[in-house]
Amino acid sequence: MLQRIVVGTGIVIIVVIAIFLSTSPAFMPIFGLLFSLMSALILREFYRLAKFKGHEPLTLLGMATGFAYTLAVFTSTQAELYQLLPYTIVMMSLFFGFCLFMIKGKDPLVNLSVTFFGLLYLAIPLSCVLLIIYFFPPDAAGDGRWWLAYTVAVSKMSDTGAYFGGRLLGKRPLASYISPKKTIEGSIAGFLFAVLTSIALPFIASGISGGHPLNLTLSASLFLGMAVALLSQLGDLAESLLKRDAKVKDSSQLPGLGGMLDMIDSLVFTLPLVYGYLRIITGV
Repeated sequence: MLQRIVVGTGIVIIVVIAIFLSTSPAFMPIFGLLFSLMSALILREFYRLAKFKGHEPLTLLGMATGFAYTLAVFTSTQAELYQLLPYTIVMMSLFFGFCLFMIKGKDPLVNLSVTFFGLLYLAIPLSCVLLIIYFFPPDAAGDGRWWLAYTVAVSKMSDTGAYFGGRLLGKRPLASYISPKKTIEGSIAGFLFAVLTSIALPFIASGISGGHPLNLTLSASLFLGMAVALLSQLGDLAESLLKRDAKVKDSSQLPGLGGMLDMIDSLVFTLPLVYGYLRIITGV
């Protein structure tokens, strides 16, 4: 527990600093590169799970595509000329993947599917981090950094509430086939923690910034918080399902926290949700 808290706190501090600096002109390219690298490393963990299952995905191609796609998404937020670049990279990668299996390779149907499912499951949703920060005009949706902080905070508070609620009150299993330690009581606690965080954050953001960086009414905070809470738990269960199928406890070995995939699983579905919400309210 102590190791989990220490490592988790250190990561939170680093993430907060990176988000705060993400709109600084000098740091923006660095942030884009670092996040693209992180996307590639998370994909490596996913492909590691697939290999435990006996598949042979194109790991290097998948990681390179994830890196290039994420960097292309960042580039597309900076210049309208590059809007089609992310899709072009995925299609070129798919073409190259077929060419590799035409030369040499076994089980192309399964292994190509696994390779590109990783991009669909991880690289594309996680790239919404860059879209949330950079895509929207500040006067239309508020501050993208605060929206990203909102998404991460509400999602992770769902994880935290579920963890401690399950340890203290958990009795009835939520999905014993997927994860025996997850309980209904923990899930309810996580849901409540997330919703309360969603309601509180707009007030906290206004108090810190002196403006309204989160354009959320009380009712919008309630309903968006409920949606984020549900999808964050679904994301956690989805990753647990994949690990259970691969018979792996953690996607990698970060002290006290498992792997990078274990850390971001609850964001896989919530980041696209918040990005979609911002597209709707801004009409962009």
